[in-house]
Amino acid sequence: MQQPYDVQRTAFLAEILWQTPLRMVRFEQRLNRFVLACSGPEEVLAFLPNTGRLQELLVPGAAIGLLPADRQGKTRWDAQIVQHGTGWVILDNRLTMTLVGQALAAGTLAAWQPYGPWRAEVPCGRHRFDYAALQGEVQAWLEVKAVNLIIDGVARFPGAPSVRATAHLRQLSTLARAGHAAGMIFVIGRDDAVACGPHRPMDPAFADAWLDALATGVRLMAQRCTVSPTGIRLLAEPVPLCVEPGSSDAAQAQQPP
Repeated sequence: MQQPYDVQRTAFLAEILWQTPLRMVRFEQRLNRFVLACSGPEEVLAFLPNTGRLQELLVPGAAIGLLPADRQGKTRWDAQIVQHGTGWVILDNRLTMTLVGQALAAGTLAAWQPYGPWRAEVPCGRHRFDYAALQGEVQAWLEVKAVNLIIDGVARFPGAPSVRATAHLRQLSTLARAGHAAGMIFVIGRDDAVACGPHRPMDPAFADAWLDALATGVRLMAQRCTVSPTGIRLLAEPVPLCVEPGSSDAAQAQQPP
């Protein structure tokens, strides 16, 4: 459910406005990991750019906003957002990287403002990070993770076991130990989270990597989004971090010195 906003929470870091109106359809079933069957009123197949389980979001009859895709084949639409309760949630994980890229370019992410220029999809050993700034004595590496699962008010990542996410966090810890600025930003694709933390029951290895990352100086931070059929805003107010499911020891998201 969408929350009431004060002036601070409505300040935003980046914004995506749909260039064409979303096509609204109803979710019917998930045919496989990446394909949704929808009705609108005829059957529509849509590509789902999200590997999460999404069981609490993809329920029969849920409204989904689609955009046309520039490709041939059966899935000529991309699923963008889904209605959940009275609010909306991001489905297309690519949108979160776009939002962070805009914020980095505009210098609105204060934690990372000292670094730049930023490049996207930068290799580092066997890994590839979403953004990196490699000029100057201190390199900066930033990975973006999309979060849409909320349990008891806490945004939990990952929504499905993710060997890749754990490997990214381990590599960021290595970079931080070497003296580089290394961070992971969790973009919560909805606005009703009061905190953000690892989802240990789903992925214990990632939860362990989270704790190691904090100990080695990796800069973990989380931001909410407001989502609607009009567009998406990455809110400026940081979301507190907590460690384990059910814990109340939320700590403010780290900021670089």
